[in-house]
Amino acid sequence: MDYYDKFKYPDASEELIPGYSYDVRQSLGEVIIWFEDLDEQLSSAITFLLRRDDTVGQIVTAELSFKGKVNLFGVLFNYERPSSEYLDRLKELCGECLHIEEIRNQVVHSKWRNMLEGSGMTRSKYIARHKQGLKHQSETMTPTQVEAIAMYCGYLAHEVDELMYMEFGRDYGEP
Repeated sequence: MDYYDKFKYPDASEELIPGYSYDVRQSLGEVIIWFEDLDEQLSSAITFLLRRDDTVGQIVTAELSFKGKVNLFGVLFNYERPSSEYLDRLKELCGECLHIEEIRNQVVHSKWRNMLEGSGMTRSKYIARHKQGLKHQSETMTPTQVEAIAMYCGYLAHEVDELMYMEFGRDYGEP
């Protein structure tokens, strides 16, 4: 059973999202901002699960990678509530968080070039791996496609918060 919408890029011909950026550069900024919101939401959930104050939570999470936070969140939730009816959701949510991190890393750590026409840009990156050798990735992305990454990060941040509230109720905080 799927609990969460899987991330997928909108079609390149899809219209711009009203109220959002019409420029890939601005959309990349939104990706960074919303990914950090997701990162912070995971830190808050970890702090709650540790049953410690914000300072201790910050000490524990400050130097963790995003992947480390996702893993710690999953393990602590599982430890705290081993019979939770939401464990399947937790597993899927953690998987989606790791998936969006991969996508975020692809776009943030790429070289971007303007297109001669339209508002899209081309993302390119070289990858060198022992088994596969040197590979070049390249794709043209529209502002809407990049903005979709940002929106999905926001969606996942909301879902982490909602999962915590569904499991812990008012102890976790008001909805």
